[in-house]
Amino acid sequence: MKIEKKKAVACAGVLAASALLIGLAAPLPSLLTATNNQHILCADITFGTEKYTRSNAEFSSVTTTNLPLSSISAENAYWEPGNNAMRLGSGSKSGRIEINFSEPLVITKVRVLAYQYDSNAQFSLSSSAFSNQTVYTVEEVNPPSDLINPPSDYGITVENLDNGQGLSSDQIVISNSGEKQRVSICKLVFTILVGGSGGESSSDSQSSSSSSSSSSSNSSSSSTGGEGGLELPENLPTYYSPVDWSLESLDLKTDLRDLIRNHQQLDYKTLWDAFEDIDLRDDGTIWDMYSEATNYRPGSGQCGNYSGEGDCYNREHSVPKSWFDDAAPMYTDLVHLVPTDGYVNGRRSNYPFGEVGSATYTSGSGCKLGSSSYSGYSGTVFEPTDDYKGDFARIYFYFVTCYENELKNWSYGSGWNFDPRSEYGLNNWSREMLLEWSHLDPISQKEIDRNNGIYDWQGNRNPFVDVPALADYIFA
Repeated sequence: MKIEKKKAVACAGVLAASALLIGLAAPLPSLLTATNNQHILCADITFGTEKYTRSNAEFSSVTTTNLPLSSISAENAYWEPGNNAMRLGSGSKSGRIEINFSEPLVITKVRVLAYQYDSNAQFSLSSSAFSNQTVYTVEEVNPPSDLINPPSDYGITVENLDNGQGLSSDQIVISNSGEKQRVSICKLVFTILVGGSGGESSSDSQSSSSSSSSSSSNSSSSSTGGEGGLELPENLPTYYSPVDWSLESLDLKTDLRDLIRNHQQLDYKTLWDAFEDIDLRDDGTIWDMYSEATNYRPGSGQCGNYSGEGDCYNREHSVPKSWFDDAAPMYTDLVHLVPTDGYVNGRRSNYPFGEVGSATYTSGSGCKLGSSSYSGYSGTVFEPTDDYKGDFARIYFYFVTCYENELKNWSYGSGWNFDPRSEYGLNNWSREMLLEWSHLDPISQKEIDRNNGIYDWQGNRNPFVDVPALADYIFA
């Protein structure tokens, strides 16, 4: 499953990627040639990402208008799905975005359209011609409703990028110093002096050069949760009314635990009935996330015995039950129990989820078993298909939140995705990987429908399905 492409905006750089190093290879316009008269030019960068991996984002449909872009690199910067933005900074770590040009530019101003991720959101901006030490504080708490023609009072203008002398730059750097000063960058409007060097710059040109497509912002469908800057959907279920959304990430995790931990414990046999209610495809067959070979209607196909893929389906503990010693209520928690092909589930055994380098087994639909290729773990792992990686990531985020207290008392297992010693409940490589999976495979209607069904059956919900930005807010 591909990440949804973010559309172009005019006169801006929309930084929409979650990457450590982003290499761009695209035709560059030769529009910044000298003319007889100096004039102001507005520059435009457009990104669309199709493939997300743990180390970089591979881009397609990269276009520029009036800007000879060479490359962009980023440290501790994360794509924010739905907001056409890049969050700068991770926890208390500093963030950095470096924009390199293939030819020197006389940049007089850069208007930064940004909104708060944390209430003390700050950044600095400098060019290779002039190191600007000024720290700018972002006051806005929501993304602008119109990225093409934003409100005139939105954003921060950084001036004297040419040192007031028409000096050229081949690089722009946006950074912050950490300490939870995270800021979400929506758009950059470059004011470039063309036709010679020196002289005073004119005022910002807010008229956009034509763009083949428009951008959208989800601000109309979300609201700010509180000082922490978490964006909440406007249609958030009243189920969450006891939650204090202004809490910092790990405090919010605990507050959510107190809510979702209070749910009805189901009988193990009841799970068959629940599956037949909440796990049906449009054609009425049981929805299997491990195999496309199973094709059973309610009341048929339940395991028993099996000898190969497609023989039957069973009740899969996506969090292996051996990790928590078959204890209640985890044993029958419908959020992490899903119907899956019996044979593929048997091959998965109790191996952790991961990304496979060399596969020893591959199911008909593409699930893999083999040695881990993900940095931080080299043991055997099971890799679901891309279509469901986000589903399982959000299930795991739910699990370590709901059972925060129980998990603290479990013995550490080196072949787990969990780490009871961690405040997140996940070991570092799993936390990083699952966040990537949640970006790779955004929340689907299937998950939304299943989440609503789970509420009917056991009286609680998965907040990581109801609040898209929550996974990054707590675990990033």
